[in-house]
Amino acid sequence: MYPTEAIGVEAQQVLADVGRTTDEIAAAEATLHAAVLGPIRNRAGGRKREAVGRDAVLSIAADGRHAGAGWYEEWLDGLRRDGSLTRIVCGGLCSARW
Repeated sequence: MYPTEAIGVEAQQVLADVGRTTDEIAAAEATLHAAVLGPIRNRAGGRKREAVGRDAVLSIAADGRHAGAGWYEEWLDGLRRDGSLTRIVCGGLCSARW
């Protein structure tokens, strides 16, 4: 005799209901997490995209009309130091951070 035969049909229904309830709880938990905390973000991927974007902007700036001028290099360095360059790359969306 198999264990499922020993517990009977009613007990099998209870076990099926428990499984369904467990799935419903997991779905509710995922929905609540998304509503309260937002979606899970790929932070490493976001940082890499930001770094690639910063490098691209600096590459373009290196070919700019004022490249080589002392004030221009200081200005670019200031953009790097204070985070402005990252905000430019992200289009203002970096406040959400990855």
